[in-house]
Amino acid sequence: MITLTPITLEDAAPLWPLIQDPALYTYTDDHRPHGQAAWQSRVARWVAGAPADSGETWLNAVIRDRASGAPLGLVQATREADGRIWVGYRIGSTHAGRGVATAALQAWLQQLQDRWPASTVWASVDLRHAASRRVLDKCGFVLDHTAPSTVHGAPSEDALYRFGPPGR
Repeated sequence: MITLTPITLEDAAPLWPLIQDPALYTYTDDHRPHGQAAWQSRVARWVAGAPADSGETWLNAVIRDRASGAPLGLVQATREADGRIWVGYRIGSTHAGRGVATAALQAWLQQLQDRWPASTVWASVDLRHAASRRVLDKCGFVLDHTAPSTVHGAPSEDALYRFGPPGR
């Protein structure tokens, strides 16, 4: 169904139409890049990795259709200096509802567990985003707690999920 490949600078152009999908920004405080140059710059930062003095590790991969190689979305992980790992994903709305997010997140979690065994992985999702919450449930995440947040300046609430051993 899908493959995951580390993001490269060459992925910026093929991902550009997907990243323009307004649905990707409904439940996040992220904003669409203002032009292809801004998008190229964002991808370049991801490819370069976390700043050396941050103590973080950034991993970013393109979700691709196995048959055609076409980009379907992105998966991301940040391992913070304290060892806490956060994941996120974005699937183009034209690919939603077909199991792409679940398959990609399951594959991503396996890669993260291979890299950092016995680690707890965290995900945060707006409580109103039922589809993303279902994906996390299907992938074995457990709701840990909720926390106030904002989305585009408006108050909101996030559900914080964990995968793996409790703690951290």
